Amino acid sequence: MLRELGNGQTVPCAWCGGELDFSNLTIDRIIPGSEGGSYRWNNVQPSCLADNQARGDRPVEIFARMAIA
Repeated sequence: MLRELGNGQTVPCAWCGGELDFSNLTIDRIIPGSEGGSYRWNNVQPSCLADNQARGDRPVEIFARMAIA
């Protein structure tokens, strides 16, 4: 993920834009596991731990609106 979506060393968090590296990168499923989402490449995005935990199993659309408000 660092290589494919970032510069090989870092990648931005999909939610807050914070810089993530190997030590603080978590993988966020776009379609949550509770809705059948898997850890396949087309269903994952980089996320910081705080945003990944805050989102939980909420759908992307709902969490994005919460983040804007």
